[in-house]
Amino acid sequence: MNVVLIMVRENGERRSFAVTRDTTVIGRSESADFRIPLTDVSRKHCRLIKDGNVLLLEDLGSSNGTMRNGEKVKEMELSAGDSVQIGPVKFIIQIDGEPAEDDATEARRMRSASPSASISNGKTLSPPPERPPSFDSSTFAVTATEDSGIELEPPGR
Repeated sequence: MNVVLIMVRENGERRSFAVTRDTTVIGRSESADFRIPLTDVSRKHCRLIKDGNVLLLEDLGSSNGTMRNGEKVKEMELSAGDSVQIGPVKFIIQIDGEPAEDDATEARRMRSASPSASISNGKTLSPPPERPPSFDSSTFAVTATEDSGIELEPPGR
């Protein structure tokens, strides 16, 4: 099963992240597999678990909760096109290429109405590469790096 998190901004810009591990911890901590360094995100906020053809989302006791399609969840099976919100950051779940990235923008608008984090570092984001970057080698941080060129900031900063 190929899983991709598609982070989509209100203006349609997007960034894709391949989930290659069977268990991926998402959080603010430097030890998280997928790091989102925002205060609204707990150190170990949630995790994604790939179990055969099933993708599970499990909240790890986060302070602000983990949302699936706008509803707070403790543990839930995810489907292609579901939206997941971790703090102010929202992702569309793509499984085995579904939904297509162009359709993910529309799916996000339909499934979620609250504001998302802004992505900025003074650069214009280009469309994601054909093959999204993976974060299975050491810790991946959603911060400004030479290779990703993005930085997450809370809204209003």
